[in-house]
Amino acid sequence: MAKKQINLGKLGSKKEVIKQSPDSREEEQKIIEQIHKSKGGGTKRITIDVPADQHMRMKMRVFSLQTTIKDYVLDLVEKDLNSQ
Repeated sequence: MAKKQINLGKLGSKKEVIKQSPDSREEEQKIIEQIHKSKGGGTKRITIDVPADQHMRMKMRVFSLQTTIKDYVLDLVEKDLNSQ
């Protein structure tokens, strides 16, 4: 059985890899740690599946409030927990 010829020219030109210096990696890590720190100590990540129509409505609401989905959801949770 004959081998199929593959045209590697379609892959495009080789791209140069940009290597980071150790100092920039340390600075990047510090920035990431600052982002993930919260008022109460640590944070936990949760993932939820949202129906597409509800997600679209939520995005429009968040846009009108000029906030983020994260802040919107955290505010709703906080209000609910404080109402008990």
